[in-house]
Amino acid sequence: MPANLPQKFLDQLMEVIPALAIHIAGDVPRDEKINAMYKLLVMGNGEPPLPETIRIQQAWILAHDALVVAAEQKAAECAKESRMFKRQMIGLFVGEVLTLLGLAASTFLRIAK
Repeated sequence: MPANLPQKFLDQLMEVIPALAIHIAGDVPRDEKINAMYKLLVMGNGEPPLPETIRIQQAWILAHDALVVAAEQKAAECAKESRMFKRQMIGLFVGEVLTLLGLAASTFLRIAK
């Protein structure tokens, strides 16, 4: 033992050494876990890695949202065309009714020959 180190310091060092040994022993499994997580999350372990999977799912969600918006726009356009068609049909029906009424009136009043 070196003669220039005080006994108090050596006693404190002896108290710290077991905790340090436990900490160093705990680092080995932690490194193995970190390496395994890195392999799964970053490298992919034979499948696409997590960031790539997230990008693929994000692209699918954006494409799905675009399809939903397009379908909603198409439905709104079809509803507008349906309303216009109904108006045209009502206009044609009213015109036919007016024509028949005019024909009936002219026949009744003997205006038509």
